[in-house]
Amino acid sequence: MYKNQHIGPWLMVGFLNEVGESYSKTVALNQCERAVINFGYSWDTFKERNRKRELIDLRSCVCKHLTTNGWTVTRAAELLSLHHASIIHHRKKFDDLIEYDYEFRKMYQKFITS
Repeated sequence: MYKNQHIGPWLMVGFLNEVGESYSKTVALNQCERAVINFGYSWDTFKERNRKRELIDLRSCVCKHLTTNGWTVTRAAELLSLHHASIIHHRKKFDDLIEYDYEFRKMYQKFITS
């Protein structure tokens, strides 16, 4: 089962932590995919270059959600077919919008509950 199962689970804390981390990354990605579908877009449409406000704001939510749940900026950029600087920009934009834009806060609530 585990590569070091003969030493007992109490000595495998680091190993179990690694398993939990990859699990949380997978859960975060699944939550993002469900949210995108819940907003009426396919994952492929979401990843395309598009300048619609709703898609850009949704992309900001996805970038923030992934990076706060263990994804690196580089890995999130590869997943979304963006440059890593775009991910950083979306995270900063998210912080500004969540503070000042009421419609964005409503959209983020819908994103989180998806």
